[in-house]
Formats: sequence, C-alpha cells, structure tokens
Amino acid sequence: MDVNASSTQPVLVPQVPAQAQNEHKKDLQGIGGWLILPLLGQLYMLGNLIKIMVNDVIQVQGAWSLATTPTSDFYMAGFASTFYTVQLSFVVIIALMMGSLFAAFKRKLMAKWLFIITMILYVVVLGITRIVFPVAFGLEIDFSYITSLFNGSFYCLIWIPYFLVSVRVKNTFIR
Repeated sequence: MDVNASSTQPVLVPQVPAQAQNEHKKDLQGIGGWLILPLLGQLYMLGNLIKIMVNDVIQVQGAWSLATTPTSDFYMAGFASTFYTVQLSFVVIIALMMGSLFAAFKRKLMAKWLFIITMILYVVVLGITRIVFPVAFGLEIDFSYITSLFNGSFYCLIWIPYFLVSVRVKNTFIR
C-alpha cells in the first residue's frame, strides 16, 4: 500500500441542501424563542413605570401644599417644576415603550433601535428620579428604588447586546 496514495483521497464534507438552510432561516423569524423574553420584560417595566407614577402622585398629594408654598416650613424651591419634569419623563418613556412594542409586533425595522433607546432612557431616568431627585431635595431613598434601578440595568446588560447580534432580531424586524 502506497502512503502517498491514501492522502490524496477526497475528503467528504456533508452538504446542507439549500432548502434546509431556508427552513432554518425561517425558524429564526418572528417573535419567538429568546426574543419573547425582552418583550415580556418591557411589558413588565411598562406596568412598573405606571405603578411608580401613580404612587408618586399619591405620595405627593398630601405634602404638595407644604412643599410648594414659600411660606411653609417644609418649602422646597424647585420641587414643583422638578416633580412635573419627572412625571413628563415617565410619560415619554411610557410612550416610547408602547411605540417599541407596537413596532415589534408589526416587525418594523425601527423596533430594534427603539427598544434599545427606550431601555437606556428607562435606566437613566429611573436613576435620576430615584437617586438624584431624593438626594437633591433631602428625601429618603427607598431600597425598592435601588432594586428597580439595578434590575433595569441588568436587563439592559443582557438584552441590548442580544438585540445587536441576534440573527432572530435581524430576520424579524425587516419592514
């Protein structure tokens, strides 16, 4: 037996038929698989944000006149305008969340970037409103605020890279 002759035999590489490749590509389209988790998470964040807004309004109602009346011992300069700004920022994020969910279910191309921008704004605004706002006005920082901020940050660290590199995301948001 010739040693050189055995090395020249062709190596057989399995070929995947084109139809099987197309079927695999179709499997990675649509809202399913891992893509459902960030969308469900965004629905949860939407509900959480609405709950935060309602709780803020309820908590501030009792102390509003004390905090906004200049002759009051508990007066805080700029409290009213800051509170309105916080509530407006929450409304903007809610609108962005609803828009990104709508775009995702319509498979719009902008859904990917709208989702990423919304999640980053959610974390930034939550950090400002739950940490900076209380510190600026000498209010107590609730532990649940820090937990919400941590959860939102962790959510972004997981799902933003997924939206940037996922084949399913690229194949789903095409319109």
